[in-house]
Amino acid sequence: EMAVGCYRALDDDTYTRALGPLPTLTDPEGRASGLSAFHDVLASRGDWKTYDRYRREWERLPSDHHACECHLNALHTNDGLRAAASGRWAEVAAALTRSASVRGCPHLNSGGLRLELVRLLVAKKKHLDAAREYLKRADGYEGRDQKAIRSLRAKLKALVRST
Repeated sequence: EMAVGCYRALDDDTYTRALGPLPTLTDPEGRASGLSAFHDVLASRGDWKTYDRYRREWERLPSDHHACECHLNALHTNDGLRAAASGRWAEVAAALTRSASVRGCPHLNSGGLRLELVRLLVAKKKHLDAAREYLKRADGYEGRDQKAIRSLRAKLKALVRST
């Protein structure tokens, strides 16, 4: 898995080819972490065809698999980004709600909830109430993104005033 991490920084195609078979090489109960990282890379590159293919792998994980809450936040954030890329805006709001419904974990407590989907919604001026609710939830984590949360809140207020 370390070699795959190196590919991530070097070469998109090699990374995708190398990580692709990993879900079948690791125990099903332990696949969530690597699969989550792979989803993150695919989403960050907008490779939705490959994302769709490997997103199904998450659904195939056994019901007793370990998935840290940060992986669930990431998964639903990526699902929302995927829906937005396809213009399915109603699904984006639902994904944002699922993304916010995490209980917390050491990673979220130190890093905070992911904000990419809120940024997108604010930029597109869509589902602003859902974005506002997500930011309230994000406030509960003392992560590194407090400045970004304040900035997004200010943008939301400005949008309300301008309409």
